[in-house]
Amino acid sequence: MRRRTPASHVVVGVVLAVVAVACGRGTTEATPGFDRATSTIRVAMLTPLSGPVQVIGEPLLAGFRTRFDGINARGGIGGKYKVEVVAEDNQYDVPASLQLYKKVEDRVAVLALVGTPHVSAVLPEITADGVVAVPGSLDAQWIKEINLLPYGAPYQIQFLNGAGWYLNERGGRGKRICVMAIEGPYGDAGVAGLQAAATAEGFEVQTTVRYRATDTEFTAQVGQVVDARCDAVFLTGLPGTTGPILGAGAKLGFTGLWLGQSPTWSSAFSKSEELRPILESQFVLLTDGPEWGDESEPGMREMIADLNQFAPGQEPNVYFQGGYLSAMATAALLEKVVALGEFDRAGILEAQRQLGRVSFGGLSGDWTYGPPDRRNPSRVTTVFRPNAAKPGGLEAVKKNFTTPAAEAYRFGS
Repeated sequence: MRRRTPASHVVVGVVLAVVAVACGRGTTEATPGFDRATSTIRVAMLTPLSGPVQVIGEPLLAGFRTRFDGINARGGIGGKYKVEVVAEDNQYDVPASLQLYKKVEDRVAVLALVGTPHVSAVLPEITADGVVAVPGSLDAQWIKEINLLPYGAPYQIQFLNGAGWYLNERGGRGKRICVMAIEGPYGDAGVAGLQAAATAEGFEVQTTVRYRATDTEFTAQVGQVVDARCDAVFLTGLPGTTGPILGAGAKLGFTGLWLGQSPTWSSAFSKSEELRPILESQFVLLTDGPEWGDESEPGMREMIADLNQFAPGQEPNVYFQGGYLSAMATAALLEKVVALGEFDRAGILEAQRQLGRVSFGGLSGDWTYGPPDRRNPSRVTTVFRPNAAKPGGLEAVKKNFTTPAAEAYRFGS
């Protein structure tokens, strides 16, 4: 195996790296992960199945598996190729992800990598290897990466739409708006999204508070929010810090509204007697798709049908839905690969250039793929409020909407 470029970047989310590794076109030599004799495509997901981010990694894997179980039952990719999913535990550890990438890369047709820092760290190797990847990480920087095939509304869009909703439908005009974000590129995306909203909507971000991923105590940071007399705080973080942050706010007398990006939520919150009252009175979630079980959306109907058949014990979970979405994006690309008939890495790259518009059936907004300069990501967001009586603890307040600011937002090169 040739030497690869060492990894050097750090970011936040989920990558589904399509690594279709064929030998020369037109040859009969076996392709790693692509078994012509059994018409099987083998895929792997590197995901945290242990540790503090297990709460995201396990349901993502379950949703990913379930979508492919449904595809297999309906005849497979291209009506022929069944997909086998193999999982590896990356423990949300970047060195482990790099090792696991090297372990599975030459043995699978598709590689799924969970964790935005992990996506960023492995990205130089993915690029050097000519891999096409589908990142579940929602940072807008992925849009312009030729080797990446994103899905979902970028974090910036979540805050642009969330700010429009707060200002125009929650009485936020003239209120003091702030942001609290984890350090690193994921947090930077949230800050950038709110600042873009401020520019478009004509308000000022009163204070920007950052915290480290390793922080466990948030009194000082939340104290800055209280001192700034914030009425609304846009929150960028992971579910493990949401509870301590909101708890610190309650102790310090913060009575404003928290507006959290998609990864700030855990379905377990709705079962917490201590946290639930704070969430139900002071928190909304900004993410993709309809309320769980809203079968007015065709994508939800498909997901619930697949879940009932292949994962009947699965509880409602937004990350299960995220894994299902990531498999939808991956499958759309593989369908194009099969249609074009070229299974090597250059063929995968050409397939993503030709992919065009892909519908996610209302589980997320549609994407227009192709060369990076022609791509248009989803521009829609749903505002949810916590409600323990609802499946997954979330009730849709405003579903799959966009604002003029989100529609007009232009992503950098």
